[in-house]
Amino acid sequence: MQISELRKERVFVSIFLFLVCLVMARAVHAGWFETATNTRLHPPPVGTPYTPLFDRPSHLPDAYRVLMPALGRFVMKTFHIPDAPAVAALFDFINGFGACYLFYRVTVDALSETRLAAALFLAMIQFGLYYIVPWQRPETTPSALYLAICLFSFTRLRTNSNWVFPIVTATILQDFIRTDIPLVLGVSVMVLGSLPTAPKTFGSRRHMLLLGSALICLTVSAQAYLSYVRFPNLHRWPVDNQIVTLKTNLLNAHSLSSGLVALFPFVLFAIYIARTRPSLDASDRLIMIASGLYLVVWLCAGHLSEIRIFVPFMIALSSVIAKVLGSAQTDDGIH
Repeated sequence: MQISELRKERVFVSIFLFLVCLVMARAVHAGWFETATNTRLHPPPVGTPYTPLFDRPSHLPDAYRVLMPALGRFVMKTFHIPDAPAVAALFDFINGFGACYLFYRVTVDALSETRLAAALFLAMIQFGLYYIVPWQRPETTPSALYLAICLFSFTRLRTNSNWVFPIVTATILQDFIRTDIPLVLGVSVMVLGSLPTAPKTFGSRRHMLLLGSALICLTVSAQAYLSYVRFPNLHRWPVDNQIVTLKTNLLNAHSLSSGLVALFPFVLFAIYIARTRPSLDASDRLIMIASGLYLVVWLCAGHLSEIRIFVPFMIALSSVIAKVLGSAQTDDGIH
């Protein structure tokens, strides 16, 4: 593709993502505002797992997610903004746009013909973005941005080892937003590093194993600090003491159906992969390994009805789907 056409495509995609994320941010603001109004008029019963936006949570695991509430309070105090829902909407807009644009770059940068892949990506991300608003959490879009930064940096490690610094920096920050995602990503990097195809894109296998180990060590260290130093005496909400949720997810019809509907597009893609066995580059494999591992974590320790838990990986998988289908339709191999 010529440089002028590529520039036009990136401008179009940027405008499209800007508008999509703007609509999402407006819905986020409305949702948080309505929640705040309803809780003022009808306070939840004592013991209900609810914490006002950007307040310091008093129970686990919300108390471990310290970064976004602290950042929200800092912005409100520094810029004299009394509207917490507006700040939350701004965060989701910035993080959502950044995540989607970086995943778009991950999708098309390895292709010579990008228009179909770009169109497929813009369509596929709607499945993930849809679930951000109903289950509003301030850590969902930052977690998607973390995955996007890591994947975007991973694809450039072979030519410039300095891209490891954005990965490490983003992991340190993400450890105080949601530690489950960097832990799974670190394990996935180590799994990928043990495969013979890994060095083709990410450099030497030894470096991949070292990087995966570093991500795991950073995450475990941050979680140990939060658990034993920062919040040694906090407990979970009384109604949220169930840690292993596999039985509930499989036997509860509402939870199971919610999860299956959300995952249906990606199940179809998995069937397509199994039948056609297309060529997958290392970044595609990393996303799929991490998504598969996290799906197990979500099934065993989360609630399938809370789709927002898996949203960062839904957006990441949209990149893989668009790249694979786009390259297949244009007879363009992925390098």
